[in-house]
Amino acid sequence: MSALQMYRGDYIAFRGVAIINDDLDIFDLTGSKVYFTAKNAKSDADSSAVISLDSEAGGVDIPDPLTGEFFVTIDHGDTSSISLSGGERVLVYDVQLKDATDRVFTLDVGTLTILEDVTQRVD
Repeated sequence: MSALQMYRGDYIAFRGVAIINDDLDIFDLTGSKVYFTAKNAKSDADSSAVISLDSEAGGVDIPDPLTGEFFVTIDHGDTSSISLSGGERVLVYDVQLKDATDRVFTLDVGTLTILEDVTQRVD
């Protein structure tokens, strides 16, 4: 489980590697789709996600599928209008992989805390 933290309106990127077994074998991502979803609660529908990114629509990049490596990029526009309570908002997130044969693997789960920013203008 990971705990990510960022300021509202900032840019953040992180790297992941698809490892799906106890032998730590790297998974070939050829023909796969990787999803990053952040919600207020796990029980929320995917359509109600606060942040929803994937390797087809954008926000998740798979530069070389054979390495199992992927990058998730949360752009400033993904969080700039999020309302906060008490100076922060804590979301639950996961990273899932759907392979070429439609098998689904959860690669990471955790929390994403969005903190209040001071400067809101970026001229």
